[in-house]
Amino acid sequence: PIDLDHAQQPGYIQSKYFQLFLKFPFAILGFLHCYLPYYMVKSWVEKSFKRSVFWGSTKMIVGMFAFGILNIPIVWLLFSFVGNYSWLGWIYYFLIGFFWIAFADVRLTIQLISRAKLATRNMELSKEKTLLTEQIIDWMNN
Repeated sequence: PIDLDHAQQPGYIQSKYFQLFLKFPFAILGFLHCYLPYYMVKSWVEKSFKRSVFWGSTKMIVGMFAFGILNIPIVWLLFSFVGNYSWLGWIYYFLIGFFWIAFADVRLTIQLISRAKLATRNMELSKEKTLLTEQIIDWMNN
């Protein structure tokens, strides 16, 4: 739920756009490293297994293999590019989880911005409705 008073404060949506701007490069990495394998595994499992009771465990096991199959070659390529600075590759490898968090946060922020805009528009429409209702009542009384 969105706090309407907080969402209508000046600069709220602009601050959210600034957060998106800062997190977007990390979110792209999170999308590539985590969301693509997750989505592929999720769609495959839900199409292949008819009974949904098996989906959770199967997605977890297959997802672990898919993440490894995708991420290990990428990290090895990174190690070959950085040469003597292999510590950069290790740092990148350990930050993959944070890239996923950045992607999830960007998705949530985009949803939050759209809901805040809708809430602001609904408040404006509500004020217009109240004003028109008062005008109609005044017109009927006169």
